[in-house]
Amino acid sequence: MTVPVTRIYSPDRERRLRLLLRVVFVVGGLLAALAAYAVVVVGGEQRRPGVVFAALAVLLMTTSAIALRLLPGRDTPAKRAAIIAGVAVVLVGLAFVPSYLGIVILVLAAVLLMLALVRDDPETQG
Repeated sequence: MTVPVTRIYSPDRERRLRLLLRVVFVVGGLLAALAAYAVVVVGGEQRRPGVVFAALAVLLMTTSAIALRLLPGRDTPAKRAAIIAGVAVVLVGLAFVPSYLGIVILVLAAVLLMLALVRDDPETQG
């Protein structure tokens, strides 16, 4: 006996979430590059922030990659992964709040969480 899969997201919502998750992955990549610069090139006192940037980059890239991997199913695991990725983006944004970068990351997190949490009609075609 097969259990029918319930679709949570419409194709249009999936496309928008995919775009935002790719942006999150790119932001994680930029943080990884900044971490490598701080650790390898600058060195000295900048190693500790570089390691923190690297950890934040791994968090962003891992959660967004997992969500991107699950998103084509458009079911409950995809929704959970997108929410977890949104929460990870909020945590990274809070780490950067004293700068404008933190505000931009928090706006990205708000949009990602809004798209992941707001009810959608999966029967609509986008």
